[in-house]
Amino acid sequence: VKGSFNLKDAKIIIIANLILVLVLIFYFYSSIYAIPIILTAFFFGVLYNIYSKKFPGADLFLSLSLALLFLFGAIVPKDDGFHESKKLSAEWWYFDGVFPNDYSFHLGIRTFTRKKRGRAILIFELYQNETILFEKKKRFSFKDVETNNEYPSVKIQNRTILDFNIQKYNDQDEWVYHIACTIDDTAADLYFTSITQGFKIETDKESWTVAVPKAKVTGTIEYAGKKLPVDGIGGRVKIEYENKNQNKIGNDNDFCIF
Repeated sequence: VKGSFNLKDAKIIIIANLILVLVLIFYFYSSIYAIPIILTAFFFGVLYNIYSKKFPGADLFLSLSLALLFLFGAIVPKDDGFHESKKLSAEWWYFDGVFPNDYSFHLGIRTFTRKKRGRAILIFELYQNETILFEKKKRFSFKDVETNNEYPSVKIQNRTILDFNIQKYNDQDEWVYHIACTIDDTAADLYFTSITQGFKIETDKESWTVAVPKAKVTGTIEYAGKKLPVDGIGGRVKIEYENKNQNKIGNDNDFCIF
């Protein structure tokens, strides 16, 4: 690469890129903590560039800058917990996976609430060779549902449907979910163990917590008198939607949020 930039052009490029970064942050990460974190990371990066050759220990500035960059956009179990809202809102814990013999499945828990009142729906679907074998749905009043604001946990009629292993997270920083449900003659007893780093995206109306982009999935699925061993790959996403202007979100019968 040949040539050079004058100081004025360099400043314009830096300021333009900084503005672009802030605009993208504001659009995709509407959390009030996001911009201060990235600006502080930028500040320590500038300090490192200025003083790295002037005194020993300046690498500390670089370490702090990188640590804040890793923190930016990172998720914690609370991001995947239930987020109570005074407005009409929907939350959807979405599990899916594939396993041998061309089987795939979707398990979902949706809530449709306002001020602790509303309903929930449990969804279980199984496919083979892209052909659906069954689709089960069961609806509940939200008064029969127990959730947790600090980490993902859902109980319906005193039965644990979704359980996050908070102890393993605290001890080993490992994300492990256990989901167990029974609808009519179908049942699932599955463990999702994350093998990739999660992330989240937020806007003013919706939030996507991709807690487990890729997971090891083990357990069993039962239907029509059959018991299928599951040893495959899956993923975990939680979608939230808040309606600030209307009284209805999607289809009230199916709790659709789009």
